[in-house]
Amino acid sequence: MILSGLLKLLAVSQSRAACNEKCLASGIRSRKEQYSFLYEALLEGLLCGSTGVPLESIATLVHSLGEAETSGHNSVLEKEFKALQRFSELFQLLPCREAEKPRNQPKNRKPGILPADSCRPILMSSVNADGSPAYINAVFASTYTEEERIIITQLPFPTTLVDFWALVWDYTCTSVVVLNQLQELDKTYVQFWPTQGEDDYGRFHVQLIAEEPGAGFTTWTLVLSNRQQPKKSAVEIQLHQLTDWPMQQHLPPHPDTIISLLGKVETHHRQSQDGHILVTCWDGASRSGIFCAASFLCEQIQSEGIVDVSQAVRMLKRRRRQFIKDVEQYGLCYELALSYLNSFETYGNFK
Repeated sequence: MILSGLLKLLAVSQSRAACNEKCLASGIRSRKEQYSFLYEALLEGLLCGSTGVPLESIATLVHSLGEAETSGHNSVLEKEFKALQRFSELFQLLPCREAEKPRNQPKNRKPGILPADSCRPILMSSVNADGSPAYINAVFASTYTEEERIIITQLPFPTTLVDFWALVWDYTCTSVVVLNQLQELDKTYVQFWPTQGEDDYGRFHVQLIAEEPGAGFTTWTLVLSNRQQPKKSAVEIQLHQLTDWPMQQHLPPHPDTIISLLGKVETHHRQSQDGHILVTCWDGASRSGIFCAASFLCEQIQSEGIVDVSQAVRMLKRRRRQFIKDVEQYGLCYELALSYLNSFETYGNFK
């Protein structure tokens, strides 16, 4: 009876992908896990309700949201975001034991942005003195169609460059997205790929193959090899750096650039057929969440013909509650969805 009632609620508040994501993430193996899954799904439905918007209504909605923002009171966005914040409080309880260990605390840029033990990638080619896997502040995130396809991390310290490239190597990250310009940041943010020739980062060798300037971002083609695993094939990587979002601006000045960059990343990911997409920004949350929400929404539009910003943000906040940290960023997600739709001549592409 509990499950029956829950399913009725989920029929209103959840799309098929949301249910699939939760089932895959939880595994639902033990009685405890079953109750946890049911509780989370019920809470999500009660707090967030039905939030999907048909494609043909997005332009009108974004226009009305813009007018409400101009007037200084946007009750629709504020209500949705408040529900999301209440939902994300559930994930404050996830343990972050590895991140909180004394030897790992210096590897966290912000003490309040830590990866939960259940969500973080384990490094295999970078180890501590005792032989245990080295730690990196990073989390997995799912897209609309693929479980744990994206890895999100903070920009590396000078002392964590080897760990960063170990992450790229261990998880075959064939696309790397950098959402800051390093020269705008303090001296703890260092250049971590060669802009000419080649460089070594511990056991990892990175060679520059090509540089392609674009409108709002630059793409570097790199080849990564591991001197301690000479028999393993080198990995070709496309590293994309966003160049038109100044650090002092809270939101990107040109949302269309985010969509163009995302298209470039998706095209390369399809061609490479495997591996992960690595997304990084100064704190591993503020900008990365926006890019990943855009990725989720574009896939949702292609697959289902709807836009559900609340669902996209819920998926992200399961992994790191600091993603999409305020109403302004939440509203931007609607603009990004519209920008993606406007890149096509008609909405009929998705029907």
